[in-house]
Amino acid sequence: MFHRIESSGRRLWRSSWQPVITWLLLLLLGYWLIFSDPFGLGGISDDASQKTIYRLSANLYDHSKGQENIVVVVFNDRSIENLYPSFLQSNDWPLSYQDQVGLLTTVMAQAPSAIFYDVMWMKRRSMDPGFERAITALKLNQQATGVPLFFAAGTATDLQKNNVITQLEETVTPVITAWDDAGDDYPLLSGTEPSAGFALYQHYCKQQNCATSPELFEDRMSVRWSSYVAPALPHRQNQCEEPQQSMIASAISIGSDIVSSAFHQDWMESEHKPVCLSHQILFWDEVVAMARSEEDSVRQQLKSLLAGKLVLVGGQIEGVYDFAESPVHGTVPGVMMHAMALDNLLNYGPEYLRNSDLAGWWLLAYWGVFALFLTSINYPGLTHPLLVRAKDHYRVVGLLFALTLILLNMKLWHFAPSGWISLLALGFAGQKFLQGMSERFSTVEKTDAS
Repeated sequence: MFHRIESSGRRLWRSSWQPVITWLLLLLLGYWLIFSDPFGLGGISDDASQKTIYRLSANLYDHSKGQENIVVVVFNDRSIENLYPSFLQSNDWPLSYQDQVGLLTTVMAQAPSAIFYDVMWMKRRSMDPGFERAITALKLNQQATGVPLFFAAGTATDLQKNNVITQLEETVTPVITAWDDAGDDYPLLSGTEPSAGFALYQHYCKQQNCATSPELFEDRMSVRWSSYVAPALPHRQNQCEEPQQSMIASAISIGSDIVSSAFHQDWMESEHKPVCLSHQILFWDEVVAMARSEEDSVRQQLKSLLAGKLVLVGGQIEGVYDFAESPVHGTVPGVMMHAMALDNLLNYGPEYLRNSDLAGWWLLAYWGVFALFLTSINYPGLTHPLLVRAKDHYRVVGLLFALTLILLNMKLWHFAPSGWISLLALGFAGQKFLQGMSERFSTVEKTDAS
């Protein structure tokens, strides 16, 4: 029975239908791996594909608009300790609402274009008697300065349950800062509610007259990161290490980073120098010290750093899980993800890199073309010298095809550079499968003949 089945398969393999059957088998294999994602391998390879390309191309990212328009104010345990008790009533997190308003007021006084505050005000705390005074002070300062305020609201579900935001609806615009099942992607809209990065971009576009129609921003963003190093204040020179700028150096360091990334590193509290970030960074205690300086030149320097800028305020507090992973910088404060998403929007507008549901179908189409190549070079009657040479160097052809996939995805379709590792793995596995089938049937035929 088995011998008859194998004999029929061998005849079919040697028939004129062999190329069609081979191509369909490879296509079905690709469809199964791309859309069923067995064992989660597809998601892992897509994530690795994106991070590798973003790491290698970080020095090609245009940082000019982000540098001109974005400033990040960071607070951590050290900056809070430095501000207590001269400026703050408490010396640990969470700060009282009055302390937080005092710090925000200091930033608002510098006339930024807008402020995003990456701290969720969810409810009135029983141990914070100054809540009403803080709310009143925030409203008065916002009215006096006219600076738009965007406050973190968590997920869309969190926003619906937030009682504090409703008391600030005339003063503060709540924005989405967390999502379910988004992975490393950055959704720009949750229903009709904008994310922090998109809300700031919409505000920017009111002045710059750029497109913000929601239908252009429905797909999740795949955030690109830059290896550009923003200038540091004079007293913070040489406190961070520049990221690798060349593609070759980045490629060499990727292997070691894969190993080291298994161990969590805090960007601001690492024993080693952190990697320099792409946006102008000011620490909260620096802002307060410069604003209160007796020297007019120092106060004017702070004004020049923040005036007219989109300022994102956030931090990294010990014990508070709020960080993001950058393929260039490693672990960074969570607010940096919002800053970099905004940077991408300033750079690309509606043509930002995205992870769309269509990407899987495009990958299947690319695989269909590559499967056709594998079918051609494994045809039993192969005689064309170009195909014979291509069969001997199919790995090189696969790499060139993967490079073409990356360029088409990023430049033409504006898709994230995912899937190319899966494509290479499928190609090499498919070639081994076809070689094995040919050798198997050839061996059986020789045995039958003898």
